[in-house]
Amino acid sequence: MTLRRVQLAFMVLALAVTVLYVGRTIAGPVGIYQAVLTDGLLVRLAGLAKLALLILAYVHAQATAGRLEADNPARAPWRLLALALGGFALGQAVLTSYQMVRGLSPFPSLGDVFFVAGYPLLIASFFGFIRTYREAGYPVGSAGEHTLIAAAVAVLAGLVAVPILRPVIAAGGTPVQLFLNVAYPSFDFVLLVPMITLVRVAWPFRGGAIFNAWAAILGGVVAICAGDLLFAWFSMLGSVHLDPLLHGAYLVGYVCFALGTRLHRDLVSA
Repeated sequence: MTLRRVQLAFMVLALAVTVLYVGRTIAGPVGIYQAVLTDGLLVRLAGLAKLALLILAYVHAQATAGRLEADNPARAPWRLLALALGGFALGQAVLTSYQMVRGLSPFPSLGDVFFVAGYPLLIASFFGFIRTYREAGYPVGSAGEHTLIAAAVAVLAGLVAVPILRPVIAAGGTPVQLFLNVAYPSFDFVLLVPMITLVRVAWPFRGGAIFNAWAAILGGVVAICAGDLLFAWFSMLGSVHLDPLLHGAYLVGYVCFALGTRLHRDLVSA
């Protein structure tokens, strides 16, 4: 089975489990969700799909970097992106090991060390791509335009994240739990700034592979941000009904990462 078919299989699995999670959220733990598609089975399927997709995204990013010449300015951002996705994959591997054995995800865990370490690398890679596009002569926008994008994202964070995180912080918890529940969404909103800029650069090529690649990765960032916000509620406020939705958000996000990096790899291979 080729790598493309392996990725397609795990993407189908991830999206199928996402649909099942939506049904679980609507129906609750009754009927087939009580007799067959139990929470333990779904979380194990989701864990395997997430891990596989992150590994595939890492492989694509690493392959893309390897196919660029040593003096290509895009090589360094792709190396950083591969390291970031590798960190995410290690974090997910820790969580998946717990899920396969115990059917649940501890918080915090050793996996959070890898996820937190991956975010600065991810942010640095995206800003590196912007610098590369600028040096290549692409219209990345002025400093003033980037400031406006950052301000718009900050307003969005204030409107969306602050109302959600305020009761989470008030609920208490250990210092590590509070730090992680604030850090993850904060990282996500920071990521949106360079991602929106990259999609803006690719906008003239909409409909083509380069636009689709960056749009997919942007979709992954948005989905992961939603998952991190839902997780904060779930972990600190005991909102158990949100658990299926947050797993679905992460699944969609990792599908987008695998798809976006695959499209970039195809572009380099062409």
